Amino acid sequence: AFSDMALLASLTNQIVIQADADFEWIQSCYEFDVAEAQATHATYPIPNMTVMITDGGSGRNLMSNPVPISSVFGEQGQPYTLPITRTFKANATVEFTATNYDAAVTTGQLRLALIGFKQFFMK
Repeated sequence: AFSDMALLASLTNQIVIQADADFEWIQSCYEFDVAEAQATHATYPIPNMTVMITDGGSGRNLMSNPVPISSVFGEQGQPYTLPITRTFKANATVEFTATNYDAAVTTGQLRLALIGFKQFFMK
């Protein structure tokens, strides 16, 4: 989870894939709020942010440049389905760097979710 994204701030966070299985990423979504204000479906704030995702298992960025949040995580409350799934190896670190490019001085909390399933090892 990301928190307190300030004007032109860039924050990096990471997750570690559990050791018992690879993770197959098929969908993703996000949630964003400004100052923890209550939002309805009609008043969801839209974050002016980009994201870069790096697969620590392969050491590769998943895109050539940072992209708008909605192009990888869908519209707020609606998941984005990947055209091709992505497998993260067990014990891999997945790093997310989000950058706020909003002209207004705002802070908010951004939460990103990867939706998928674990691929358990066959012995």
